[in-house]
Amino acid sequence: SVREVAAEHDDIVRSVLNGDADAAVEALSQHYRRTMDIARSVL
Repeated sequence: SVREVAAEHDDIVRSVLNGDADAAVEALSQHYRRTMDIARSVL
C-alpha cells in the first residue's frame, strides 16, 4: 500500500490545531509506528 506521509502530517497538525490532544497523540503514534515498521523492514 502507498503511504501518504503528507496526509499523516496533516492529520497530526489538524488535531493539534483543533485542540484534540487525544487525536493528536493517536495520529502521531500511528505515524511513528508506520515509520518504525518501514525502518525495521529495511534494516
